[in-house]
Amino acid sequence: MARCYVLSEADGETVAWLESCTKRWFVYCFVRESEFVMDYDKIISRIYDHLEEDELEKSVMGCLRLSRNLKDYIATAIFLRELHTDKREIARTLYDDTSHLKVEAQKYLLNLSLERRIEIHTMDFCLPGEDDEERNILCIGVGEIEAEINRLERAIDDMTLPIGMDPFDVAAFTDRIMEGKALIRLRIKALQTIKSRLKAKCLNYAIQVERQLGMQRNSQGFLDEVQTDVNNYFRMRSDDVFAKLRKAAQLVSSRDTEDTSLLLMEVRRALKAAADHFFPPAGVSSPCDFEGRLSRFP
Repeated sequence: MARCYVLSEADGETVAWLESCTKRWFVYCFVRESEFVMDYDKIISRIYDHLEEDELEKSVMGCLRLSRNLKDYIATAIFLRELHTDKREIARTLYDDTSHLKVEAQKYLLNLSLERRIEIHTMDFCLPGEDDEERNILCIGVGEIEAEINRLERAIDDMTLPIGMDPFDVAAFTDRIMEGKALIRLRIKALQTIKSRLKAKCLNYAIQVERQLGMQRNSQGFLDEVQTDVNNYFRMRSDDVFAKLRKAAQLVSSRDTEDTSLLLMEVRRALKAAADHFFPPAGVSSPCDFEGRLSRFP
């Protein structure tokens, strides 16, 4: 059974010990969270699957998740506007990721994402509004597009002629029905246009991120190959240099600030050992001997 203790002001050492343990626990949680590596390839693959299955909302949500983890603030603002139609909710959500940016940068992201949204939702034709004013911009959230298309298609199917009408009334009613169907089909066309544009945007963004990650892996692979060649060279020729390089490599993966300073010191020791290996000091060493021999490196 767990025990509960009531701490008073006299228990100063106990309180200090608990605070120390709490801080260490938070640091540990933070380090473990920072060491978490997201599987970007899996997210991109799921975005492709959603696009093939014509699931636009899931595709946009996947792109938003990808952009937020990559800290691509422009893409994050753009996909947020497609998911949310309320500008206050957009600003509130975007602030969580961009609170460290300047106010001017945050305003720039909001304005640029609004321009991109207007470009996607602007049609080449006009749509009649509720106040009989024609507009060429259709503002709708990505989660409402499919439901709106299905609703309009059902509305078209419901527009049928009543049985037993007078021939003159049938003619007038038919003209009215045809006009209403034409307006509904025009709105469906606008929704389909927005849907295709968003699908193309999600596809292009997934391809762009996939290429970017591929180039980063190639660069990392080249650096790993160079490091392997250097380690193999000194392993056969200088145990001292090899040991210092191994120690520096171990300190690189550490997230402790003290290890960072030790890493710089170990790198300097490795450079000095490499200089001693290639250009052994001759005669009496001077304070400038190390720097002078470093300048002779090819």
